[in-house]
Parts: sequence; structure tokens; C-alpha cells
Amino acid sequence: MNCSSCGRQLKDGERFCLNCGEPTLSAVVPKIREKPSDIVTCLVIGLFVLFGIPALLFGGYLLALGTGFFSDEKRGPSNGAIAIGVSCVPLGVFLVLTYFLLKVGLGHRRGE
Repeated sequence: MNCSSCGRQLKDGERFCLNCGEPTLSAVVPKIREKPSDIVTCLVIGLFVLFGIPALLFGGYLLALGTGFFSDEKRGPSNGAIAIGVSCVPLGVFLVLTYFLLKVGLGHRRGE
């Protein structure tokens, strides 16, 4: 690479021209590094927000429905055992996504 000011041949890693003092492109433009851990972190956080939080809310609703929280005292809960059993699925999804968020997504930050 040559100096943009005086044309002198520059060696690799030189930040300034030794002839005229002009900064080289490597000194002016910082290197942009994209880390895979940043991509993984964003992906896991996005999955948690899109699926984990709604799964927690829906599972909590099914659990409350199964325990009779929303039922009238006269009528009693209907199909409570089914609602409690089905609530395990979205709550399990929430737990799995929480695990990935803590171990895979945010775990990469500790290594920096």
C-alpha cells in the first residue's frame, strides 16, 4: 500500500507514513468485528421475547383455569386436570428458552 499524500511505500501495520506523517487508512478507519456470540445472544433474546414470555403468560392462564381461579363457585372448574396438564407445555417452553437465554445467550458475555 502507498501513502495517499506522498506516495511512499508503506509496510504492513504502519499507522503513519514515516516520510510525511500522514495517517494511514488502518489508523483512521477502525476495524469492525462481528462476533458470532453477539449474533447468538441477539437470536436467543429474540426467541425468548417472541416465544418465552407469551408461553409463560399462556401457561399461567391455563394453570389458573385448571385450578378453578376463573370459575364460579356454583359451577366449579370444568376439565381442570386437562388444563393443568396442557399448561405444562407452554411452561416447559418458557423454561427451555430461559435456560438458553442464561447459558447460551448471556453466557458468551462472560468470556469477554
